[in-house]
Amino acid sequence: MTYRTHWIVFAMFLPLFLVTAVVEAQPTRTPTPLPPLVDTPGSTATGISSGGVVVGASLGFPFTMGPYTMAARAIVWDRRGIPAPLPLLAGDVANTATGISANGKNIIGLSFHPGDPGGCPRCDPGGGSGGEMSVTTAVIWGPDGTPAPLPPLPGDTQSLANAISPAGVVVGASLAIEFGPPLAVVWDGDGTPTPLPPLPGDTQSEATAINPAGVVVGFSAGGGGETAVVWDQNAFRAGIAMPLAPLPDDTSSRATGISSSGVVVRWSHGSDGSTAVVWDGDGIPTPLPPLVGDRASTATGINGDGEVVGNSCPSACLDWDPVSRAAVVWDRDGIPAPLAPLPGGFWSEAAGINAPGEIVGFSIGSEGFTAVVWR
Repeated sequence: MTYRTHWIVFAMFLPLFLVTAVVEAQPTRTPTPLPPLVDTPGSTATGISSGGVVVGASLGFPFTMGPYTMAARAIVWDRRGIPAPLPLLAGDVANTATGISANGKNIIGLSFHPGDPGGCPRCDPGGGSGGEMSVTTAVIWGPDGTPAPLPPLPGDTQSLANAISPAGVVVGASLAIEFGPPLAVVWDGDGTPTPLPPLPGDTQSEATAINPAGVVVGFSAGGGGETAVVWDQNAFRAGIAMPLAPLPDDTSSRATGISSSGVVVRWSHGSDGSTAVVWDGDGIPTPLPPLVGDRASTATGINGDGEVVGNSCPSACLDWDPVSRAAVVWDRDGIPAPLAPLPGGFWSEAAGINAPGEIVGFSIGSEGFTAVVWR
């Protein structure tokens, strides 16, 4: 399951922790809240087009799955910040948007359908067996807003959409059961999935980002942990994954962003937690430091100017670790600057950045989650 999906789906249940990091630099952009749909308490943003159109989810739109009331509706905000829901697939009960193409023509996301009875961590925050298994289907909304499913590979039952190129090529994963093990896939213009295999000896993979040239990044995993990988525009059709090494003394890595020039970002992980990393065109990793007083960092996106966004943490900063975070932007020289939370907020996260340098994510305060655009 991807980082962004973790936050969207579990947002209403995660504990909140106070950010204690001391920073010296001043925020470089101003946060603007993006409201949820009417009568819903929260929102979160996951992607932004070059023109400033933002996508994400409205949290709190009620539906019932098993004994629990869950909440997620895909949402798009126009340049003025006015929200509008994205239609559900027929028969589904919830959805969320995970990305938008740079040209703004297509939006991708996930759609959720009630499934067979059984234990379901997504449906049952207590970890019990009283919930129902939800079926997750990748979805694409075209220019007219009509949703279309992106099917999994033959024999699988679920699919995840993580990123889309300006040409409408979507990358993500195919799964047999909820939460994996996944296999990376790419969907071409007609929605046909093609597998992107893991590294030799690994058993699973996931594609997380694609640039305009069709270069795909993600990770490969097996008994030895995770390794960031690249499938280039020719290699992924031939079924070849190329590894991206972690930092010295680290043991694993993951990639979730790639620029138009092929610069890759995410994190490298070791015994002391995660460190945001930039891999250059030769695959050489360079660390991106956290804010002063923090110990860990992770990157989530990069634009063509080399600006990287992500988060700074007082401890591990892993996807599944609900430790406090502060949204960060690193300049081309790797110098971090904080992105301020909304007034009254004590936690912020950055999810993506567009070509002009506008950043999206969310801020947490006493009122819960609020989607944010930093301009």
